[in-house]
Amino acid sequence: MKPVFGANHRWAMARGEQSLNLELARRHATDPVVRADIRRPPGPTFPHNLRRARR
Repeated sequence: MKPVFGANHRWAMARGEQSLNLELARRHATDPVVRADIRRPPGPTFPHNLRRARR
């Protein structure tokens, strides 16, 4: 199972890096037009799990 967990970790970290880069670009953009052109980072992969954790 180690290769599966390793691949999942690499995928999750790459997705997190993309989201972080998008959010940082949005926050550092000073021009509102440029900020509006940068898409928002994607939401959580499994949002249904968040509801369980909040209970």
